[in-house]
Amino acid sequence: AREQVAELAGALRAAGAAPVLEPMIELVPAEDDETRNRIAAAIADRAEYGALVFSSSNAVRFFARELEVAAGRGARLASATKTFCVGERTAQAALAAGFPVHVVAPGQSDAEALLGQLLQTVPTAGERVLIPRSRIGRTVIADGLRDAGAEVDSIAFYENRRPTIDVAGLRGRLVRGELFALTFTSSSTVDHFLDCLDEESREAAARCMIAAIGRTTAKRLEAVGLAPDVVPNRPDVWAMVEGLVAAAPVRGEATGD
Repeated sequence: AREQVAELAGALRAAGAAPVLEPMIELVPAEDDETRNRIAAAIADRAEYGALVFSSSNAVRFFARELEVAAGRGARLASATKTFCVGERTAQAALAAGFPVHVVAPGQSDAEALLGQLLQTVPTAGERVLIPRSRIGRTVIADGLRDAGAEVDSIAFYENRRPTIDVAGLRGRLVRGELFALTFTSSSTVDHFLDCLDEESREAAARCMIAAIGRTTAKRLEAVGLAPDVVPNRPDVWAMVEGLVAAAPVRGEATGD
């Protein structure tokens, strides 16, 4: 997203690369009345939740924004509410926003991993759980907790939209071979990228080195025929760039570049 591209660009420059910035997603607060009412109710009832689950730093950011607007700067969660995070970056964002973090899914940190830990940690029968998410966010955690007897409010605090993209420019850079690597930080970036391509530029994209931020993004790339060369052990842009640096010589030898 435009709000987060600076970190990825910085990591690429630090590695000696020249980033070409073309954000594929734009994040905006949920706007429809029904969802706004659900958000307002969740914020007002926040003391009643036994668990708060964040699956991304964006979820943290939009939840914190709504909490501040509704309850004022410095508003806090109830002391009994436990916070669970998918990935170290999400946990860092939660801590920076002033939320305590009780459990972080380890390793490659996906929703399935955190669900397993939640089921071991949260007394699910009758427990109220709040999951702030994007409009198109996965429902793995919510579905699993409901199946275990928890009362889950999985609410779209924000929406993921395709921004204005220089489609002709992107196609041209791909076809001319100006882009050595492509980086994807979510399944949505994959889908919006593909929406921009014609047959010639898609064939050119397949010749690029491809990096995915994590396993969910990698699975989406594989499903559309763009298997990633790099998937870091943790969903972090710096780890992704480190993987690109390590894989670049190998890719160059394989392609004869």
